[in-house]
Amino acid sequence: MRENLDRSLELMFGHEGGYVNVATDKGGPTKFGITLATLAAYRDAHTTAVDVEQMSVAEATAIAKAVEAGLGGSCTCCCK
Repeated sequence: MRENLDRSLELMFGHEGGYVNVATDKGGPTKFGITLATLAAYRDAHTTAVDVEQMSVAEATAIAKAVEAGLGGSCTCCCK
């Protein structure tokens, strides 16, 4: 997986790239497949839907790589 991670992320972000916040989606605000809870945990800070909406591809890539590597600073929801 690691050797294909950059290409996988490129494909995923192409499919999951837009910001969504649908009341029926339990994940809540999401962009690039990254939920509000995951972003907040990764940043270890209070995070809002606006933060999710403004998240860059670079930050989403860093989060996805941290999750894949089992890292992520203080992120405990997804990076165990």
